[in-house]
Amino acid sequence: SVAAAVTERSDGGYEATLPARAPGRMDLFVIATPPDHGAGHGAATGTQVAVMQSQVMSVQVQRPDIESLRSAVDNAWLARVAQVTGGRHLAADQLDVWARRLAATWSPTTTQTVQASAQPLWRHPMLAMIFFTALCAEWILRRRIRLP
Repeated sequence: SVAAAVTERSDGGYEATLPARAPGRMDLFVIATPPDHGAGHGAATGTQVAVMQSQVMSVQVQRPDIESLRSAVDNAWLARVAQVTGGRHLAADQLDVWARRLAATWSPTTTQTVQASAQPLWRHPMLAMIFFTALCAEWILRRRIRLP
C-alpha cells in the first residue's frame, strides 16, 4: 500500500505522482478518502461524512525518451571525452578564436591529384548489403529500446 499526496488541478480534477519500478502495464487499486476522514468529524457535529470510493485503474508505463532527457551541453563530459580520445574541447565562445588561428596556419599551396574511378557505388552489391544491414539493425535497436 502506497499513499500519494494528491493535488487539485485547475480543471476540478485531482492528480498524484507515483514512482514506477519498471516499464509495462500497472494495475492500480485507488482508494479515495475525504481529507477529514478519521479526524473525528461528522457524527459528533451532525455534518455528513463522504463515503470512501475505490476504483481499479490500468496504466501503461513507458520508458522516457532518452534522446531528449538532457538537452543541455555538458562541458565537463565533453572535456573528458576530448582528453581520452586525444582531441580538444572548445566552448562556444572560443570557436571564433580557433577559426582565426586555423585560417592563419592553413596554406592552400599544397595540392594532391587523385585519380577517381568511374564506377558508381550503387553497383557494388556488398556495399548495398552492408547499408541495408546497418539500416535494419538501427531500426531493430530503436524499437527494442523504444526510441521514436
